[in-house]
Amino acid sequence: MQASSPRTSREKTFPDDPQVGPDPELNKLLTELNLAEQRLLELQMLYTPKNPVYQSAKIVADESRKRVAARVNARRASLVHLLTRDQSELWFFQTRDGSQGVLQIVDFTEEPDAVKIRYKLVGSALNDSAEKREELSARLEAAEMISNQSEKDKALSVVATDAARAGEIDTVSAAIEQISASSYRDQASLDSVRLLAKRGLRKEAIQIAQRISSNMTRDLALAELAQ
Repeated sequence: MQASSPRTSREKTFPDDPQVGPDPELNKLLTELNLAEQRLLELQMLYTPKNPVYQSAKIVADESRKRVAARVNARRASLVHLLTRDQSELWFFQTRDGSQGVLQIVDFTEEPDAVKIRYKLVGSALNDSAEKREELSARLEAAEMISNQSEKDKALSVVATDAARAGEIDTVSAAIEQISASSYRDQASLDSVRLLAKRGLRKEAIQIAQRISSNMTRDLALAELAQ
């Protein structure tokens, strides 16, 4: 495919829609975030949310998320407008709907003055969502088969919060409904409510909050949703 370019430049100017270009700093921050979240999940199996060890790990994960968000916002504020082969022939990009791909600058021509490019989509937000849903469904199925009720409740709690983080409300509800111990169930519900609210799923979060058995915990969840 060809795209015309100004005669005064042999560089292709891209619109502000896709975010393009490599970002080693963002990759580093994402790696740190993955490690922090993995650590937090491990501690969920060992400590209550009020335990200082868990709270410390949660602060680390929250701060890591903030750094990632800040970096993403900074990239959006200063998009790469000019791509040249001197920088790189291959560029990663992401479109508005979350689809990702690779773009290659193939060649430049003089008559007409243009740049030849080719690209390929390698992933999409829809595909990622479907894969995540399948993963959570498989994890829920595995948790349901655990015979020890205490271990089962812990596993279901983790599945519920991970599903809430992904916005998979059906999996959240299915996991919470099967938690036997009210303390685990209410805490998983509260954590899920907060995660759903962060994703903008406030109505779905209210549905989960209404099923919390503890009056104090339920009121806390609803009060946070009311803000």
